[in-house]
Amino acid sequence: MSAETSQNIAVDRPRLDFVDGFRAIAALFVVLAHSYYQPQNGFYATRWMTHLGLTHGRLAVVIFIVISGFCLGLPTAMKGDVIANVQEFFKRRALRILPPFYACLVISILFILIWAHRTTGTVWDNSLPLSNSTVLNHLFLTHDLPVAWQAKIAGLLGMGTVKLSESHGDINYPLWSIAVEWQLYLFFPLIVWSFRRLGTYVTVGWTVVAGLLAHILPQGFLDSATPWYLGQLTMGAASARFVVQTKTESVKKLRTPAVLLGLSLLTILLLKGKSFHDRYEPYVDTAVACFTALMLAVSYSDATELKYLFTRILSHPLLVRLGVFSYSLYLIHAPILHAADQFCARFIFATPELRFGFLLLFTPITIFGAYCFYMVFERPCIAILKRRKR
Repeated sequence: MSAETSQNIAVDRPRLDFVDGFRAIAALFVVLAHSYYQPQNGFYATRWMTHLGLTHGRLAVVIFIVISGFCLGLPTAMKGDVIANVQEFFKRRALRILPPFYACLVISILFILIWAHRTTGTVWDNSLPLSNSTVLNHLFLTHDLPVAWQAKIAGLLGMGTVKLSESHGDINYPLWSIAVEWQLYLFFPLIVWSFRRLGTYVTVGWTVVAGLLAHILPQGFLDSATPWYLGQLTMGAASARFVVQTKTESVKKLRTPAVLLGLSLLTILLLKGKSFHDRYEPYVDTAVACFTALMLAVSYSDATELKYLFTRILSHPLLVRLGVFSYSLYLIHAPILHAADQFCARFIFATPELRFGFLLLFTPITIFGAYCFYMVFERPCIAILKRRKR
């Protein structure tokens, strides 16, 4: 989801390939998880299909958010916790993520209008129905807010009284996280200011607590906006600040805690399953964010030497190339998967298990479609940003 790339971190530093590799793995996991959910929204009659560990796709968004914080935090940390021009910061963020988002939104709307407007019992049903209210909320990046708020926003925009049922429908169900990320950007100057005035640990502390309280106090009413991601964006930025201010050898000492935390989380999630994550999502997400922040810091310390296996894996050329357009892959993969699945269901395999297998084999074509989208809609934005930086 995060659209930041290691190319944009700093002009005077070598490219940090592990950043793009990390993003590529997260994006591939999203595609894998949604391939699993696509045929029947994750419901399978065969018991073995429920134990594949593919119900945790939302954790990839946590990783994207932490990476985004890390990439945004590196240049500000190098400049002494200062954003030189806040207005320019928001302009660059808007240019980086919004044109591809709106292009994907238009494609998704046309996809629904022309073909994918019927419910099919698949995960794509979460994208329906299409209404003027849902379109307006997507245009204003408020589609992650509680449905009651979306209806009010649509009413304020001149639609009169809007029924709650007209505010349902995600148009393209992974797009919720783009609204979340954009809203988190609004807090980033405050996070940088807090780093400068209060330090790393206090800033991480108050943002984590504030995000969790926004989940606890309204009793989950704001959960669609995942307010606890505020602390996770801060963790990424704190990781960047830590590697800038700390000696490399001291950063490398975090390797063992990072690996142990990762293995512990993996074991718990595989054994406990989706119900555990759904029940404790803000806290599990916070633990995953901590792991991601630690891994980014350690990988940064090893980016030149590549002594650690995980750094070498993250820096593999194929992953790095995929990471460059992983934002496009995140944006456009869902309609591609739905079209492929419905073709498979009608002409090849009828059972959900076989359709899932087909979608796995279809992954290279999904990636190619995302690359084409990147070349047309995302790469020109990156080129403009590079010219503005000179």
